[in-house]
Amino acid sequence: PKIIQTKELVDVNDLPIPDNRLFYKYETMTHYPIMTSRGCPNQCIFCASFGLSRKWRARKVEDCIKELEKAKKEISPHLKFVVFDDNPTVNKKRFNEFLDLYSKRIKSELTIVNTRADGIDDEFLVLLKKCKVPLISIGVEHAHPAVYKLINKGETLEQIEKACKLVKKHKIKLAVSFVIGLPEDNLE
Repeated sequence: PKIIQTKELVDVNDLPIPDNRLFYKYETMTHYPIMTSRGCPNQCIFCASFGLSRKWRARKVEDCIKELEKAKKEISPHLKFVVFDDNPTVNKKRFNEFLDLYSKRIKSELTIVNTRADGIDDEFLVLLKKCKVPLISIGVEHAHPAVYKLINKGETLEQIEKACKLVKKHKIKLAVSFVIGLPEDNLE
């Protein structure tokens, strides 16, 4: 191993697929993490993603699927997978392509950690069902209009409400996340 210092962002498609044997107790893994993309173009005031990544960078969908196939072969055919992208639906067509291939070739339960309401539509939710996604979590952050307006989220509370209703219509469990202590937040 060595540390490579660079002022330029690494092309995520140049990174090799991880050697699963290097994970501590890899033989006992039940869930496997993957990032199909890095970063987020939004500049929400509460999130470090934009400052850390500077721009959104996507991996080739086929490379992501190959990584998961390799993990199933080397670790366990019963693995469940978790997508840890900062914002997987920046390019909805690309992520829907990933979900479609996942449902056809991986066929294991999938969890997606981060989603925004503006990336949720019927096509996306149908694909989630095909990927055996048991639950989807939407970042609401705050429901008070005055506080919400200050966080620079780039979507509306109406879009969030519509997305939540769509998730429920498709009978997928719904979780929402909030940030406590935003500017102008109070107990009321």
